[in-house]
Amino acid sequence: MLRSFLSIAAVVIICGLPDLVLSESGSKMEDTRLVQKDQARENAVGETVVMEYFTRAQVPNVGLATAVIKGAHPPEDKGSWAVNKRVDEIFYVIDGTATIVYKDGVAFEVGKQSAVYLPLGKKYRIEDAKDLRIVIATGPAWFPDQHEWSSD
Repeated sequence: MLRSFLSIAAVVIICGLPDLVLSESGSKMEDTRLVQKDQARENAVGETVVMEYFTRAQVPNVGLATAVIKGAHPPEDKGSWAVNKRVDEIFYVIDGTATIVYKDGVAFEVGKQSAVYLPLGKKYRIEDAKDLRIVIATGPAWFPDQHEWSSD
């Protein structure tokens, strides 16, 4: 699964943003599809804006999104931690800086051209994000119902 994430990240880096191409391989899509930024689905939480390029219905095995994060994620009104119950994530940093903290105390300083693996079920938060621009690859495809906020 990690190999799939890295392949997607490589496509993003080579092709650039915001125009992304992903070829069909065992998904429900019938052929290669181009998704422009204005066709992506926007999700905003606090000062975090995520652009989802393919829906789970279109490509169930992998997900691809971009995000701009300022300050903290999750925002205070959502809880102290975010957790994905059914997907693994890789964040690849295009620009900006932040600290990613796991609930167990492990922390990473991230910046341009660094990547962080966020395994499913692991509680995390993003602190001190300074115009953090990231590419998010997930496996399987991310969907809102599996993402949770937690105060503990």
